[in-house]
Amino acid sequence: QRPQLAFKIMEAEEELGQRIGQSLPLSQTVTAQSNAIDFMIESRLAADLARTGYRLFWQVGSESHAQAAIALPKEPFSSLDPNTIVKIKVSLNRELSKYFATNASTSSDQNNGLESVILSCTVTPNIPINYNFPLNYTIPHLQATTVNRNRSCVFWENQARLKGERFIVHRNLLIALMIAQISLIVAITGASNKALCQISAVLLHFFYLATFSWMLVEGIHLYFAIIAVFNHRSKLQIYFGVGWGIPVIVVAVSAIVRFDSYGKDERCWLSYQDGFIWAFIAPVIGILCANIAIMIAVVKISLAANVAVSRERRNSLVVKSKSLVKATAVLFPILGMTWVFGLIPVTPQ
Repeated sequence: QRPQLAFKIMEAEEELGQRIGQSLPLSQTVTAQSNAIDFMIESRLAADLARTGYRLFWQVGSESHAQAAIALPKEPFSSLDPNTIVKIKVSLNRELSKYFATNASTSSDQNNGLESVILSCTVTPNIPINYNFPLNYTIPHLQATTVNRNRSCVFWENQARLKGERFIVHRNLLIALMIAQISLIVAITGASNKALCQISAVLLHFFYLATFSWMLVEGIHLYFAIIAVFNHRSKLQIYFGVGWGIPVIVVAVSAIVRFDSYGKDERCWLSYQDGFIWAFIAPVIGILCANIAIMIAVVKISLAANVAVSRERRNSLVVKSKSLVKATAVLFPILGMTWVFGLIPVTPQ
């Protein structure tokens, strides 16, 4: 259980770094030091990092050669927009290595565990680190030894971890949309069967509404990540309550009150004649209005940050315009803004 505990500590440290980095202004640094860990977060401009790269040294022991170092090449930063604010979190842990030690019974396997500090680095947004643009690091041993043992360098890649709240939201959105599309195919092929048509209409109503509900959750998550950055509690209960709760309530009430309005015509959809279509349209309009408000707030913050970076430049208007177009283009699809055109055919005509 000791290695699992060590990984949990590293994950908590990573989460803390992300939280601090979200609200860290440009050219600011946050550091924390103790006997167990050294922790640093820096906020730098991508254009500067593209010229110089990133280097950091730590004195680990009393000997002059006992230094930990990390160096990021300058080339990967060139792939970013020059005005991008890059957050770099680096930590050095002296104590976690003991959690990976094993209690071996033979002398040849004695001290079969980590013999060095643990060095961690996270760059936001992600940059391409590969064989062409390698990450260079130096890790000294915690103590000198004369025993001749085979040693190897180990590392953990946290970039692909899919357990964060953001990935959970994306995954549920994709699941809802995928099942909605499958239900649409079933509705098209089963239009001649009254019972199958009604069931398909209910499923379409539920999962397309769930798709919009999870788009609302995307907006809520964006709000917590960019605007309400100091609220560090898990919001998964809120997310699941909104994402699946809204369609459950709306579809359940609709089916109880007007089930005969499902699949009433050949399209296996909600009836237009008696206005039942508004059981879908009304929640969607509410969700889109909420996401528009969130998008405006996020774009304002994005513009303010980019203008602050380029306030000493003459092309600040160009930078502001580019930031507006980029932020809008990214947020429009994920918040469901492009679906507003689907509201045009509210009536059969």
